[in-house]
Amino acid sequence: MLEELELHHFALKIRPGSLEKAIEFFEEMGMKLSYREGDVRWALVEFVSKKIEIQLIEVEEKTLKIEEKLATHVAFLTKNPQVEIKELEKWSKQSDVKLEFGGWGKEMLWFDAPDIFVNFVVEVMGYSVVGRDI
Repeated sequence: MLEELELHHFALKIRPGSLEKAIEFFEEMGMKLSYREGDVRWALVEFVSKKIEIQLIEVEEKTLKIEEKLATHVAFLTKNPQVEIKELEKWSKQSDVKLEFGGWGKEMLWFDAPDIFVNFVVEVMGYSVVGRDI
């Protein structure tokens, strides 16, 4: 087994012209912009306390249907998923960002920003399936 590897980041596809709104969106979720250079249409946002980065890349691709997006998601843990979803819903209305909501149960909720996200949704979980503390 390789022992020197460390996860640096993973990349998510977003719609053209939505990078600034996507950065703002992930900042609202507690992340911060960690890298962006000049006029490039991609950036890295970081969840500093967890040392996890997400690369947001604008692509000229058709947005997938929600049924297809659900298999690709970014999951966040919280003690109160419903409260966090309500806060994001409030922010989305103030920021004029359309969100669609769903879930796999009371503590495993997801949302989509169809005008931003091309191929993924964001999950907000009330517990870790592998027993990680929140």
